[in-house]
Amino acid sequence: MTLLRLVRHGETEWNTMGLIQGRRDIPLNDQGRVQAADAAAKLAGLEYAAVVASPLVRASETARIIADELLIDAVELDEDLMEQAWGAAEGVEWSDLDDAFPDGQIKGRERTGQLVERAERAMDRIARAYAGRNIIVVTHGGLINAVNHRAAAADLSDVRGSAGNGSISDVDVHPDSSGGAPSITYATVSVVESALG
Repeated sequence: MTLLRLVRHGETEWNTMGLIQGRRDIPLNDQGRVQAADAAAKLAGLEYAAVVASPLVRASETARIIADELLIDAVELDEDLMEQAWGAAEGVEWSDLDDAFPDGQIKGRERTGQLVERAERAMDRIARAYAGRNIIVVTHGGLINAVNHRAAAADLSDVRGSAGNGSISDVDVHPDSSGGAPSITYATVSVVESALG
């Protein structure tokens, strides 16, 4: 078993405007940097083998702040930890999504099943690489929500959820020895929201 502590990146200007970020490479704002430091304080107290992050700047910057605060030497970047691609909907306000795409067809959007498979693949690979150790994984709301739904054996057709900026979700990952999908279950603490929201 490997404990993965999934941290959602801090806030960006697009978060404050309610825009769909997807794969757009948007930096943290000042509040996001504070949330990253707050997450680091909540993560203190355990020994970590690594910090692994999405290469998108909002996640990698959050990861570097956490690594610096916890005196962890390096941050590894993993493409499979990127946010769900929203294609033509990136930059659209969440509240306008249904009006902008009334038929639900969004060119370039990554399907939920693809997101879940990618999340499982990333969790499995990280758990195998760091078997039995604690790992900090800094990623995005869509991917964290997919992992949380998978861990709770919830409906995976819609993985929207409540992984807020700077939140921490703890999951135990048990790779399948036959090469199948890993077993992902909640650890003792399931979701710890950042005090700064």
